[in-house]
Amino acid sequence: MNFDLLIEKTLSNLDAKNQEFFNVRSKGARKIEASARAKGGPSILTAQHFKAKEIPYKECIKNVENPKFIETRANQCLSILRGWKGMTQAEFQKVTGELEAYGECFIKLK
Repeated sequence: MNFDLLIEKTLSNLDAKNQEFFNVRSKGARKIEASARAKGGPSILTAQHFKAKEIPYKECIKNVENPKFIETRANQCLSILRGWKGMTQAEFQKVTGELEAYGECFIKLK
């Protein structure tokens, strides 16, 4: 097997492992979201936080070979959070949930 093919196969296996990791994290977030939503009351904020991770995890799975895209999305969340004092609790939970997912994925890919 030539060296380039070995590198390509190794990277492909790594991408698949990272995608599986992101899938597991996404399922966990959905489970927490459902549990918090069922509790109601103040737990709705927790539900909103974990619901917000759904799209970022999907995008990270799709862009596992493009950490720059994921980094950009995390930075967009940070930019939005600069205005955190003017946010509602729901808005804050949404953006921090998104940031957590993008940041976690980016760090995993580093």
